[in-house]
Amino acid sequence: SAQPAPMSPAPGATGQPGIRAVDPATVAVTFYTVKPADMLAENLIDTDVYNLQNEEVGEIEDLIIDEGKTIRAVVIGIGGFLGIGERRVAVDPGSLVINRGANGEIARVVINTTRENLRNAPEFKFEGNMRRN
Repeated sequence: SAQPAPMSPAPGATGQPGIRAVDPATVAVTFYTVKPADMLAENLIDTDVYNLQNEEVGEIEDLIIDEGKTIRAVVIGIGGFLGIGERRVAVDPGSLVINRGANGEIARVVINTTRENLRNAPEFKFEGNMRRN
C-alpha cells in the first residue's frame, strides 16, 4: 500500500516547528531588581518630545522590544492634528534624553533634531509583526 505524501509547509512557513513543549531544563524564571533610574513604559508612552530649540516635535507612542528582552526603538508620532496627517518614526532609545522632576516623574523628553529631520526620517508603520492589537 502506498504511503501518503508528506504535507508541504504552508506558504511563507519558515520550517520552524509550531507548538512545542516547554523544556523545564532550559526555561527558568529570573527575577529583576528594580533600580532607581528605571521607569515603567506606561509613564513614557504619550509623553511629549521636545527638541533643543524647546519646540514640541512629537509624542512617544510605543516601544519596540527585541525578542521580549531589549528596547530597540522608541516610536514617536510626529506632525498631524488629532491623528490626521500624522506619521511615525522609530528612533534609537539612546537618541532621547529623559529629564526627571524632583519627585522622579518624567518632566521632559528631549531629542537633538529638528522637525524637518523627523519629517524626512524613514516612516515607521504598525504592520506585520509590529501590528497593534
